[in-house]
Order: sequence, then structure tokens, then C-alpha cells
Amino acid sequence: MRPRIALALTFTGLLASSVGCTMIGTAPYEQCRSNSECRSSFGLGSTCGGDGLCTSAVVAPRCAQTFPEDLFSRPDKYQDTIVLGSLMERSVATDASRERSSRLAAEQVNEQGGVDGHAFGIVYCTYEANSKFDDLEPSEAALAAARYLTESLGVPAILGPSGSDDAAAVYRTLSDTGTLVMSPSATSPALTELDEPATDDSPGLLWRTAPPDTLQGPAIAADSTARGVSEVFLIAQEGAYGEGLAAAFQRSFQGEVTLRVFGSKSERAALVTEAASSSASEVLFISPTQADVIAFLQAAEQNPGYDDKTFFLTDSAANDDVIEGSPKALYDRIRGSRPTPVDEASPVFDDFSASYSSEYSDDVTEHSFTAHMYDATWLVFYGSAASLFDQNEVTGVGIAQGLRRLSFGKAFDVQPPSWRGILEVLRSGKGVNVRGASGELDYDPVSEETSAPIQIWTIGPAEDGGYEVSAAP
Repeated sequence: MRPRIALALTFTGLLASSVGCTMIGTAPYEQCRSNSECRSSFGLGSTCGGDGLCTSAVVAPRCAQTFPEDLFSRPDKYQDTIVLGSLMERSVATDASRERSSRLAAEQVNEQGGVDGHAFGIVYCTYEANSKFDDLEPSEAALAAARYLTESLGVPAILGPSGSDDAAAVYRTLSDTGTLVMSPSATSPALTELDEPATDDSPGLLWRTAPPDTLQGPAIAADSTARGVSEVFLIAQEGAYGEGLAAAFQRSFQGEVTLRVFGSKSERAALVTEAASSSASEVLFISPTQADVIAFLQAAEQNPGYDDKTFFLTDSAANDDVIEGSPKALYDRIRGSRPTPVDEASPVFDDFSASYSSEYSDDVTEHSFTAHMYDATWLVFYGSAASLFDQNEVTGVGIAQGLRRLSFGKAFDVQPPSWRGILEVLRSGKGVNVRGASGELDYDPVSEETSAPIQIWTIGPAEDGGYEVSAAP
């Protein structure tokens, strides 16, 4: 029996009207009442038209990349495949790396035989600003692609988006569809409040493998206090990430704080100038956008008002793109915070890193939250299997109920050889306690949040002669 990927919705046409869609295959015709009926008969992407007939699958340009590669062109071949969605801003190197890590997980789970004859597939959508696709801004593109994935393709779960604001917006947009949203890197405390306190019968549908910034804010405050900082000028980008982390810091910091929030480039530039003339000895800059961080540091280097100030950044800045784009003259005055990086000595991370390097000839340690995306993908696979066992169908709610069974019971590492053992336990109705490439994945049963220690980082010389982010001495 095929797993029914549940969603019976009418495609709104937003993505199609914005970017255009390409028809593929031969149009099947059969009377229908819902998209799910058409997908069951003709495969991925088949929809129920206004005339009550099934019509051919369509491919939105932003969502043309898939695993397997012929997922769209051979829909009849994949009628029994459990298809998930992915939302990443592919033009950003870190998001491209995260996308590759989920593809690696999909390859590995299918090599292990999938679940009860059902393989897994993923449709990869990008929400970058790109005129080749359309004239949408990234936030608009993320919502359009999310609607396409759910309403036209009927995916039960979406991996991503990366940023907190986009994750919150996508979750709100899909809140009445039953679609699960799993972000590898959205850390805003505001996301916790979007879901009601969860239970086994009524699980939340917004999940993440990254710990919330309720942990990062106090860590920044403690580090600032320990260094004798008594006054901070805080510049935060408008939105869930910037304002959420700013609030978490303010609740813990006992010194004086001047908070300013920006929503545009011109506002950011004005605040950078204001901070330069302030009496604060340190400027805390919070933005999920790497371009904002780089622009801030470049402007600071040119302004004499920053000559005697130090800078504090956050997890979004702890990557090679920011280092390479920022003035070297400021490196020794920059500190930052982030969830403590994965333990590279961990056998789970080592296995993931080696497999990733072999597959893509790339060093996974150069990209943030890539291990978190790998884990997120496997967690959704486990949840999908539990949903199939418990309900004989794969739904967002069923996946969420399965995710609640992954933090207790027999211990397993998130590695391909563990797949069949985990399936055996989940099939019995019991739980498993999984350890991922990103670390322990223990979720609180009420908040459905995980936790991790916070690291304070600095920028220093690397062995190759360049510079790197590492733990503060």
C-alpha cells in the first residue's frame, strides 16, 4: 500500500504566476476531487484542475533540482516514494552546503532500502533573489516556494528555511496545512512561542536542530560582564532573529544598553554612524544576513569613532564569508557567540564529514550548521517511518509524533548502518535516543526544543596562513 502524502489543497498559482512553470510528461486525464487523488494515480506534481480532471505535473524553476534527478521527469517511477521539500537560499555558500548534506542523507537512506519498500525523494527549492527566476525578494520567494511544495506537490515536511524570520513566515503561512517545518539553523527564541505547548497527541509542527537563542543571549551578557564592559550599543536587524536575540541579551546584561533596530540599508548606515559617536565601549551587531555584518564592519573601519571600540557578533557571522569580506584590521577587536561547534572527534561527525568530503570534495567544517541539516534530514526520515508504521500514511503530524520518540530509549547514532535497527524499534511503538553529527539531539517534550553549550569565538590565524573562527582563549 502506498503511503498517502496527505494534503488536499488547490494550488493558489502564486508561484506559477510569479515565475512560470514548465509542464512535463504526458497530461493524464481522470476525474478528481483533490490534488492528493491525482498524485496517488499519476505521481508527484499531478494536480486536480478546475474542470475536475487531473493534469500534468508542473516544475517551478525555483524548485527544479531534485533527488533523484528524474523525480519530475519520471513521476510514474516514484509513485511509492516519500517526497519531502527543501527551502535553502542556494546562492549562499553555507545554504548550498546544507542542501548537499541533505542530499547525502537521502542517498544513504535509500542505499539502506528506505522503509517498507518506499524510497525517499527531495525537491530542492531556492529562495535567493535571482532575476533568472523572477523579481521576488528572498522572503517572498521562500513563501511562494513553500506554497508550491505543499499545495502543488503535497510534501508532508519541509527542510528549512535557514533564517529565523523566513522559518517563522513559512510556518505561519503553512499553519493550516499540516506541513512540518524543520530548520537546521533558525535560532530565534520567538520561534518557540509560535507553537502551543506540545503533547504526543498534539505535537508541534515547527522543529529545528539548532538550539534557540535563549541560550546565546545570556552567554553574550556573561562574556561582556566578565571583560568589564558596562555599556553596549546594540544594533539589531528588525525581525525574529535580531530582535529576539537582542531581547535575550538585554534580559541578562546588567549594564547600560542602547538598542536600535534597522529594517533597511539606509537605516543600518545611520545607526552605524550613531553608534560611532556613542560613549559605549562595545557595539553588539545582530543580523542573520552576512552582507549586513560585512557592511557594518567595513563602515566601522572607515569611521574614526570606532577606533577605541570593540565589536561583538553572533553565530551568523562565524563563517568564512564574513571573514573574507571584513577588514583584517578589525579582527583582533571582534568577538562573537555561537552554539559550540560539533565535536570533530565524534565518530558520528567523523563519518558524516568523511562521506561528505568523498561525495562533494568539500570540507564540511568550512560551513555552519551543515551537520545540523544532515541530522534534520535523518530526523524527518525517522519521523516519516514512524508515521508510516503508526498511521499507514506519512503526514506532517505523523512525522512530528515520530520526532517526539527520538529522545528516549535505546541509544543509536545517526549513521546509515543504524537505520534498520531504528526502524525495528520504531515499528514496535517504542522510542530511540539518537546522537547526531551535530551532537546530542535531546528534545524537551513540552517546548520540543533541543539545547547545546554556547561558545565565545574570536578570529585568529589559521594553519594555512589565512584566518579562522575559533574558541576565544
